[in-house]
Amino acid sequence: MTSYSGEIVSMKALVLGNVSNLVNELLSSMPGGKWDISSTQDPPELVKNLQDNDCNLVIIEGAALSLPPDVAVGQVRLVDETIPIIVLGVGEVEARVRCLTEGADEVFPKDVVAKELQARIMVRMKVPSRWTLHRELQVGQVLLDVQRRTARVGQEYLTLTPQEFSLLHILAQNAGDACSIALIMRHLSPNTTVRDPTLVRVNVCRLRQKLSAVHSGLTIFSVRKQGYRLVAEEKEEAAA
Repeated sequence: MTSYSGEIVSMKALVLGNVSNLVNELLSSMPGGKWDISSTQDPPELVKNLQDNDCNLVIIEGAALSLPPDVAVGQVRLVDETIPIIVLGVGEVEARVRCLTEGADEVFPKDVVAKELQARIMVRMKVPSRWTLHRELQVGQVLLDVQRRTARVGQEYLTLTPQEFSLLHILAQNAGDACSIALIMRHLSPNTTVRDPTLVRVNVCRLRQKLSAVHSGLTIFSVRKQGYRLVAEEKEEAAA
């Protein structure tokens, strides 16, 4: 199990379309700190921003787009399988269904109010690895400092390359669950669309060796036809 500690260091939202009063009202009233909002009218620019930056939320303003909102959702999902996507301003039921089918987390009609929208987001924020970027997270015996990009067991720091830390970070965020090769590759090489699965295998091999050398209590398992899964061994309770 992954535990989170420290302050929430940033919350970032990418908006496709105009930043409406509804979006401003929603994000300004969310607990946990101020949101950094970036917006664009251009779907390729949104995808590039998503590839180049850590982001916690994508909001698609469906009413003013030059392409169907479900197509925009599909383009985002090609880049990131897990980031939460909220679509606003979609009136027709069939269009909302298409957005959900493409991978949107929530789809709302034009008349949704900020209070309802906030309540739904708060339910999803109970899964912190998807919605917030925390300063520290711990899995097994390893404590990761997300801001400094360091990992340690007790006072012993692991000597990790940037890609090895990125690999450990995404596996730790999803500890116990399989991470797909595609998801891992996007985190190892976020600034390129040409990605080699061999890069993942090499980094997994190296990270396994380093985790074993410091008795981290973590094991990376290969999951056939899925990817890799990080598992923390359970501590045996001390005898009374």
